[in-house]
Amino acid sequence: MLKTINIAINKFPATPPSLTNATGGIRSSVDIDLAALYHHYYLDCYGRIPPDPDPAHFEHIQLLTTQTEFRVRGDGLGSNPATRQHRSNELGQAFFRWFLDQHLDIPYFAHMHDALQGRLSNVLNGFKVERISAGDAPDYLCASDANHVFLGEAKGRIEAVSFGSKDFKTWRKQFDRVRVTDPLGVARSVKGFIVASRFARESQPRVKSVLLAEDPATRGEPFPDGSPSLRNIVVSLHYATIAQKLDQPLLAAALQTLTTVPPELQFRTVIWECLLEPMRGIRFVGGYYQAEDGHDPFVMLPDGRASFNPVRPLRLDLAKGTFVGLELGQFKSIAEGARRGTDALSNLRALDRYPFVYSAISFLRDGSIIGPAEMFRPITLATF
Repeated sequence: MLKTINIAINKFPATPPSLTNATGGIRSSVDIDLAALYHHYYLDCYGRIPPDPDPAHFEHIQLLTTQTEFRVRGDGLGSNPATRQHRSNELGQAFFRWFLDQHLDIPYFAHMHDALQGRLSNVLNGFKVERISAGDAPDYLCASDANHVFLGEAKGRIEAVSFGSKDFKTWRKQFDRVRVTDPLGVARSVKGFIVASRFARESQPRVKSVLLAEDPATRGEPFPDGSPSLRNIVVSLHYATIAQKLDQPLLAAALQTLTTVPPELQFRTVIWECLLEPMRGIRFVGGYYQAEDGHDPFVMLPDGRASFNPVRPLRLDLAKGTFVGLELGQFKSIAEGARRGTDALSNLRALDRYPFVYSAISFLRDGSIIGPAEMFRPITLATF
């Protein structure tokens, strides 16, 4: 399902190609694949089991109007101001991740609090990310395959917001509260992005939803050749959240704490394939979350193969669950990172953007995928 949202950018040295219109100017609006938006929301907000992992049941969809433009029913995302603000901010974080992934080729995200709360202060490969003044810090550390690391601030609002507003001035100051230093103790400049989304309401039909993106930077000298070691740390933290959802607690812990796992401890997995023709041949490590009041869509045969469950074949209303997986090559890479350390993640690269396949399936460039369980099939057990 697609929605549209207006867009505006500020302080970008060059307009991203995907935001350039036919005349060379900046596009006034962009399309949003709600399955991909939910996918980012799911990876960002939930641990192992979300309330409903089916992207077709994205919990915010029921709060949207049926219009093509992105618009919220009634007076906002909730019945009271506190709830509306909380839900708006959650959705704003999903929009931040979606925008950077879709339009800026930045596919990896780690929460800033992991670096600022002392968990990683002694294991950042000699780098240090520290708070240097009181107040809110940016929300994210982000990374690209070009060995660049970025700071990110995500906001969601139902009130008016603009680049010249008091709110934007406040958000810009957050980048000055964080300092990134290299192993030699030199403060380095880190590009940052602010993405603020204003969600239009049904009660204000003349207002349009808009995504505003700005490109500020922290103080300091730029990295002379990028920051591959710091990039690999962000990649490790990014995939830790995915490993957690794949029921790989040991792998997730190693990636989250930047430690290693001894060879004798194996990661037991199941290899799957997608049954839709455009994705045939792509293998995934994963499993499924069974829907409430549903039934197990697969049974294991005595020879170790899996087969569709023949139980209750006459019932058409039983949901079969949602598949969550990671492309096999990406899984092998993060398993190698857990064995040899974050330097082994230097060879991990985001996948090519896959063309649209089906509205209930989302396949991101980091290799993670979600979709209806009945559109996937387990092939074999494997250990890494």
